Amino acid sequence: MEFWGRERLLRGTLRPVQASILGLVWGSILFLASYFVSGAMCFSALAVAPLVVAAYVDSIRHLLPDPLLAVAACMVLFGGILDGRLGLESVLAAACGLVVGYAASLVTSLGRGDAKLLGVLGLWLGVDLVLALLIAVIGAGLWSGFLLLTRRATMATALPLGPWLVGGATCTFIGWPT
Repeated sequence: MEFWGRERLLRGTLRPVQASILGLVWGSILFLASYFVSGAMCFSALAVAPLVVAAYVDSIRHLLPDPLLAVAACMVLFGGILDGRLGLESVLAAACGLVVGYAASLVTSLGRGDAKLLGVLGLWLGVDLVLALLIAVIGAGLWSGFLLLTRRATMATALPLGPWLVGGATCTFIGWPT
């Protein structure tokens, strides 16, 4: 599959009403949580709404839709410009996330959508992307271990990483003071 391709478009997975409700609910929860954590990042919290929808699609189809990742990246850029957080650190973290993710997708089973998601998360979190990635890998590892122990999965079962990456980024955003 191409790095940017038609197959990555959101088709038939989620109705627009479902996507809107899921995005609004999760975005509102994060918006309120960021009010208590750091008022300067409220707008950036809304960027997680399309990421949650993308993670949902990934959990069903094992595909992260490019349009949702692009919307999230634009919201992170806009929010970072508005509150003055967007700097060289975020841009470098996004570039590193994208390059490392793409390189990993060439030699492992990491998907290219996950590589693009790492770029968006790097733009959103900056250097804290490392912590988010650590949380995601530990969570996904524990979950896959549980699935293996309960025989609901085998070593050949493909599991989506996108939901874990978004979850790790959300935990980092809410719980790690920057």
